[in-house]
Amino acid sequence: MKNSKTIIPEQLKKNQYLSISDNVILGNDVKLAKYINLYGCEIGDFTKIGAFVEIQKNAKVGMNCKISSHTFVCDGVEIGNNCFIGHSVVFINDNYPKSVNLDGKMESEDDWKGRYVKTKIHDNVSIGSNVTILGSVEIGEGAIIGAGSVVTKNVPARQIWAGNPAKKLRDVDVEIKLTDKKSASCAQSVSNKINVNFVDLKRQYHTIKEEIHTAIDNVIGKTAFAAGPFVKEFEENFAKAHDVSYCVGVNSGTSALHIAMMALGITHGDEVIVPANTFFATPEAVSLTGAIPVFVDCEDRFYNIDVKQIEKAISAKTKAIIPVHLYGQAASILELKKIADKHKIHLIEDCAQSQLATLDGKKVGSFGIMGCFSFYPGKNLGAYGEAGAVTTNDSELYAKLLALRDHGSSKKYYHDYLGHNYRMEGLQGAILNVKLKYLDEWNEKRRNNAHLYKKHLEDCDQIILPEEFSNAKHVYHLFIVRVQRREELIKYLQDNGIHTGIHYPIPCHLQNAYKFLDYKKGSLVNSERFADEILSLPMYPELTEEEIKYVSLFVKKFYKI
Repeated sequence: MKNSKTIIPEQLKKNQYLSISDNVILGNDVKLAKYINLYGCEIGDFTKIGAFVEIQKNAKVGMNCKISSHTFVCDGVEIGNNCFIGHSVVFINDNYPKSVNLDGKMESEDDWKGRYVKTKIHDNVSIGSNVTILGSVEIGEGAIIGAGSVVTKNVPARQIWAGNPAKKLRDVDVEIKLTDKKSASCAQSVSNKINVNFVDLKRQYHTIKEEIHTAIDNVIGKTAFAAGPFVKEFEENFAKAHDVSYCVGVNSGTSALHIAMMALGITHGDEVIVPANTFFATPEAVSLTGAIPVFVDCEDRFYNIDVKQIEKAISAKTKAIIPVHLYGQAASILELKKIADKHKIHLIEDCAQSQLATLDGKKVGSFGIMGCFSFYPGKNLGAYGEAGAVTTNDSELYAKLLALRDHGSSKKYYHDYLGHNYRMEGLQGAILNVKLKYLDEWNEKRRNNAHLYKKHLEDCDQIILPEEFSNAKHVYHLFIVRVQRREELIKYLQDNGIHTGIHYPIPCHLQNAYKFLDYKKGSLVNSERFADEILSLPMYPELTEEEIKYVSLFVKKFYKI
């Protein structure tokens, strides 16, 4: 959705049967019928508006909604995403409407302001035809309002209400069948199948869009597009958030890993120990230095690198260990640090999936010599494009990292090293700086969503739920489960509107790119077994409890629980 006055398409302007003011904000692919009146309102992506609909100023309608004909949405009413609104529905924000004031004059906007009350409709609500919603009413997520009802008080989430005044009939069951006469009479149209995206970046954007657009405008106003003050501000704030002295912003998590090893002088002939169960960027960055990745299996509870196998992989050529804090859970970093110190090798943390995760109250990225972060859009802290960062407490490494990301130059046109163009863009720095303020809150929402998944799936013996260290704070970049008959389950969930992911289908040591290392199938058994069993369920802060219940229901239905 745009965040300023919408440019009304020419074909709409020429349509004599439409009245749309210039200050209307239209999302992408909004469908508009004839004979409608929109002014000063906001309409989300993919929403359909029927004929003879009026939506007044300051009203907001979310994404994927259907507003049927002859409906009236009063000033300031908020309607969430995925809502169905039947024909001739009236939303009110004034409980005492009058035509004239006490002076006998026709009422104006100033008179109405004093009586203004808020009406809010949450996501996934279905409202039948000829319903009247009085002012100050709030209708909870997933509720159903029967046709002809007059709603005079708040409706809790996932309940069916009907009548004048409307009263509760029963709770919503995800498996409502419209052949049930009582259910069918409650709403004119109910879609039981909902769509649950694996990740939904738009939901988050809509909560902070004003700040995001201001940040973007500031960057453009100062033309600070490559590194610059906005990146510097983000670096300082990110270092502070992770309790480290320094942060260097770069253009991706892969670049962060690469220049971290370059700064340590890791090169041809060296070896670096990495987990086999990780995204390919971890060993790939090792290879970019000319060094050889030495793969170690993962342990079988938390899926991170198996500390017990590290020392067997250390040789005279080993220069570093790169543990990955996978899925949002810190690796056994304290034990790994002891091993690294004992053998006088570097410990570089791959924190791409774990911003603000902790172990013993200490933030990831502050245990090793350096921490490497990714801000790929789907991460807990995601850019609107590619970005990454390196954290450290070492001032000499900090100065070298700054040079290496900028062609090996600490002073313009003077080059002390062979580096790369790995600078973070100013736009990404500004955007990340806005989002960083909310990261703690978003991580807590992820943790709450993980708790809800565990609650609703605890009686499903066919899946293995993720565990969490007792002394750790898992930030659930991903919510992974191990399942039986994975491919069948994926298809079944997709058929029911649920989108999932696999992290990762082929362990790194068996990738074609590393055939030359001659690892055989069966050499790292846990990573190979889990590659066939692990499934990532939808996980993001804006995921609703209704959606989590829906996903959990169909997982259990698949296994006939």
